[in-house]
Amino acid sequence: FTPLWRCLRSGEESYRGRLLLIAALCNCIGLVGGPTISFFSLYAKRDHHWKSSQIGAAIVLAYLMGTVGTLLCGYLLDRIGRRVTAALFFLASAFAMFELFRTENHGATLLAFMATMFAYQGARTANSALSSELFPTGARATGYCLTVQVLGQLGWMLSPLAVGALSVPLGGLGKAASLFAAGPLIGIVLILTMVPETRGKTLEQLSPETAMPASGAN
Repeated sequence: FTPLWRCLRSGEESYRGRLLLIAALCNCIGLVGGPTISFFSLYAKRDHHWKSSQIGAAIVLAYLMGTVGTLLCGYLLDRIGRRVTAALFFLASAFAMFELFRTENHGATLLAFMATMFAYQGARTANSALSSELFPTGARATGYCLTVQVLGQLGWMLSPLAVGALSVPLGGLGKAASLFAAGPLIGIVLILTMVPETRGKTLEQLSPETAMPASGAN
């Protein structure tokens, strides 16, 4: 339990703040993934009268774009930095998801779905990179599990329930789901104000007592 305690304990050298920060970022982007992955098929079939074959093809294309987003994000994380790259993919996911659940045109819906998965998977890649760099070697795996796979999954799990509950009073599934595009916008604020730039720095330089604040990052 030592790695877990190191992530959760309080004090000057605590990693608890970083744990909560990365978990919050994972939840912000989870507000895109949960509604999109849970409801796209239903939304496309019921609201836009897509055929099952069209939905299947769209899912394949979207996940291919998600792979491209992961690869491109990894490249940009090393080229232009973690904070800028993460903010860009968060922003793209917000706009793409909003367009996905608001557009009426078949082609635009397909492109928006592909763009949403591209940006969503890229944003998840950025979160994973940050979670692996902001915790000490002895607690890195624990930090990743807590932020990305446990605490960071709450938004993903709960947002579909909220979308379902809001769809009737708001007048449709699309209108309810599109509200959750605000999640990544909140994440951008957190990234730009609280996340330290980790590109090119050693783990020793990133420890809480030596890391520069986000406002002073290059």
